[in-house]
Amino acid sequence: MGKPGKGKSQKGKPETDWAELKTSQLKAVVTPTAKQLFPEFLKKLGISFSEFIEYLARDYLQVKWRDFTIAELVGRCNLDELARESGIGHEELEAIAQGVEPSPDAINRLGGLLRLPDPNSKPLSAEELHQIHRKTSLPK
Repeated sequence: MGKPGKGKSQKGKPETDWAELKTSQLKAVVTPTAKQLFPEFLKKLGISFSEFIEYLARDYLQVKWRDFTIAELVGRCNLDELARESGIGHEELEAIAQGVEPSPDAINRLGGLLRLPDPNSKPLSAEELHQIHRKTSLPK
């Protein structure tokens, strides 16, 4: 579909502010299993195939595949705002950001407030934060 005022899109003609061609083809040969599983994988990531290829080329996918800790996620936030929105004290948030074990209640309160360091990420639910915590915390 063409952009208003620009007429119909034309293959090989730049349409972005960066004078980048609108599309370019890339072909890949994969196994039947990969072909079957790839759409579900992309759906979980929340991106299209073309975004996947671009992220891969730009090395952004390491953000999506890397395990972040609760401490790292809290440490990326403005602690004053996070304290106000979560009802958790500023000192407790500072301790969590330094690696102190968060309480289950603190993890619940942080649900919906923390995000992965990816511009397209959605807020992580309390359940997702508990999963992250189980996966990344040291065994007792």
